[in-house]
Amino acid sequence: MLGIENITCSSQNYYSIVDPGDDAKPFVNIATLFILVMGIWVLWLRPSLERRQPHPSIPMIPNSHWTLGHLFWLLRLGYLEKQRALVEHADERGRCSVWMGILPSISLTTPADAKQLLWKTHNRQTPPIFKLHLGRLIGPKNLLMMNGKEWKYYQSALRTALSRLDPSVLESITKETTEILTGNLKAKIKRAGAASSIEIDSIQSLMKMITMDIFGRSVFSHDFECCSKVDLCDFARDFEFMEKDIMDRCTKYTLLPQNLLYWIPTRRNSKFNEKRSLVRGLLKNILQKQRSNGKVVQDNIVSKILEAHTKAAATTTTKNSDFAALSDEDLIDILLSILLAGYETVSTALTYAIFLITRHPEWEKRCLEEIDAATYDDDNDKNLPSDDKMLGLPTCRGAIMEALRLYPVAPGSSRTLEKPLTFKDGVAIPRGCHAGVSFWLIHRNERNFPKPLEFRPDRWIPRHHCCVSTNVCEDGGANDSIPIGDSDAFFAFSGGARSCPGQNFALREATFAFASLIKDLRFHIDPDYELDIEWKIAVQGPKGGIPARVSIRT
Repeated sequence: MLGIENITCSSQNYYSIVDPGDDAKPFVNIATLFILVMGIWVLWLRPSLERRQPHPSIPMIPNSHWTLGHLFWLLRLGYLEKQRALVEHADERGRCSVWMGILPSISLTTPADAKQLLWKTHNRQTPPIFKLHLGRLIGPKNLLMMNGKEWKYYQSALRTALSRLDPSVLESITKETTEILTGNLKAKIKRAGAASSIEIDSIQSLMKMITMDIFGRSVFSHDFECCSKVDLCDFARDFEFMEKDIMDRCTKYTLLPQNLLYWIPTRRNSKFNEKRSLVRGLLKNILQKQRSNGKVVQDNIVSKILEAHTKAAATTTTKNSDFAALSDEDLIDILLSILLAGYETVSTALTYAIFLITRHPEWEKRCLEEIDAATYDDDNDKNLPSDDKMLGLPTCRGAIMEALRLYPVAPGSSRTLEKPLTFKDGVAIPRGCHAGVSFWLIHRNERNFPKPLEFRPDRWIPRHHCCVSTNVCEDGGANDSIPIGDSDAFFAFSGGARSCPGQNFALREATFAFASLIKDLRFHIDPDYELDIEWKIAVQGPKGGIPARVSIRT
């Protein structure tokens, strides 16, 4: 009996180990609930979150992540691939939607929608990651990230400064700068002897030398001597290093702490901060030379900005006193905004214009005939207004405009709605929604520009101007005439209140530099060369800058 009892007890003890009993039931219930929640999450909730649309009546690009939306897709996909996706998934009005993380965003690709958005709102909320990195690149007071009254104040001062700069001064600086570069290149070609040409790795590098020197001389009367040395200055190289580093941080290992926190003592952060100190330090030294006992000492864009702020300080109200007190650090932020917006964009536009005329020798011939016919005698025409001289180069100007149409340097823009916006067809976009405009797609749409992929500078030549080519009708159009370009569908300089304040400045600079370059130099690009586009912060450009062979034009 004792043996049986022991076996029974042992058996009971054994089963008490595996039987959950009353004390273990809460754990079973929690596990069951967890499995149930995960089942609901996997089978219904997560797919539902991934299918939800930013706007009920506007189609969404597929493959949205339940928390990140299309953010990584936007950062990692090539620019042209993104544009194709926007077209593929758009409705009949050219609209589609994406999630910028948890922020709803609408893509617009028609001129009417673009104008309504850009002209009715100027608020632009930069995504936090871009805001962090852009702030390190060009400072917190940069015009690209400002909004509200602060933005209006600084934007107005810059527009005033640019409008008061004598156009003939810009023309003179552009002509002298370009002639220095072409003269040095011609000397280098002559030293090459029998070859009679030289190979360059990047057309854009040459264009950057011109635009950097023009930037320095016109903005704060400083010569960076890029064209004299036929090499980019350290200032330009340091700034470009910062641009590339920030773009890399935005697209690769985006959320790594060492990529977000610049104070972490990594080798990468140390090098970036060193370059940043050099760039800002040089600008600060230049600015100190611009001021003498609080008075402006030079006639340039900086002096015009300082004049505008000095005048504002004398007439300001208490409400605007903070804006009128412009420190050197604030001014440096504004100058770096101008540099980012002007130096890169003009050099890129020139690069594309030269690339396009080498692919279209008939237009190169027309530009050269026009330049020869429009050569001004220094004694008789030195007082001719700069704008009139530019009107004497309608084909060259048209080549720049057409390059900007085909390859808009800033290929898009965006706004964050401060109040609801209702389009003309009745579709309403709610307050707080992000809306982006693709200038690239608008410029390449047949409905806006007939034969949209053709290089046709005559779109931009006023019909009362007669081209010098014999293949021209009396109205100024070619025999295969094309309608005049629609200015309402041209957004190379954006639009509305945030349109580029220096667009007239940039167009004059690019036109005169282009004419001076092709007058003296011939660019030969390999017929098998295929253009590739790359994205840089807020602009696009030709990857590698386009290699070429350069010879003296005879």
